[in-house]
Amino acid sequence: METKGVIVKIVETNRQGTAYKICIPEQIEICREKMKQSKAPEAAVDIDDKIDFYNIRENRILIYERDGYACYKCGKLLTRWDATLDHILPVSRGGKNTKDNLVTCCLMCNSRRRNKEVELEDK
Repeated sequence: METKGVIVKIVETNRQGTAYKICIPEQIEICREKMKQSKAPEAAVDIDDKIDFYNIRENRILIYERDGYACYKCGKLLTRWDATLDHILPVSRGGKNTKDNLVTCCLMCNSRRRNKEVELEDK
């Protein structure tokens, strides 16, 4: 398990035993590779503007995977449990829940931005 990165030894063995950290799939390299290789259901891949990529969990995960589970603003590596989606053009200003209007974002960066339009450097 250690060689595959599933568990990580935190401290060396002592009288109290050995402390280990158990990793979640997004922290395990082999799992991240398999997630990238796996195919999503065809219905979730449809890029039609009518598909909701914000409220449907399977579609949210597609956005996270597209962005490599990294916050577009600070670059922090996220998991599917702590990642959020941020609208490039806010809904309050006419933005939609489409694939092209959403980016992966950490909660801190998402909270700070408020009603401003996202400024994408690399995208």
